[in-house]
Amino acid sequence: MPDSDVTVGDCFPHRFMVDAADHNNLELAKNELFALLDKPTMAGIPVLVLGNKCDLPAAADEKQLTDKMCVIFHCKQ
Repeated sequence: MPDSDVTVGDCFPHRFMVDAADHNNLELAKNELFALLDKPTMAGIPVLVLGNKCDLPAAADEKQLTDKMCVIFHCKQ
């Protein structure tokens, strides 16, 4: 499915990609995410936080990533 087809309700979510294998920069990524969320233009816009490189042995798992990024994991199947 092309990115342009991904919607949440009536809007297109902002996608925030995190390198799950780069433990040294997870704090920086969290700070960037929260700076983005503080912008008035982001009010009401859903954000998908995506962990990239999760297949690498040293990558943070779901729990580590959500804990370090201070985000809630929600998956609807």
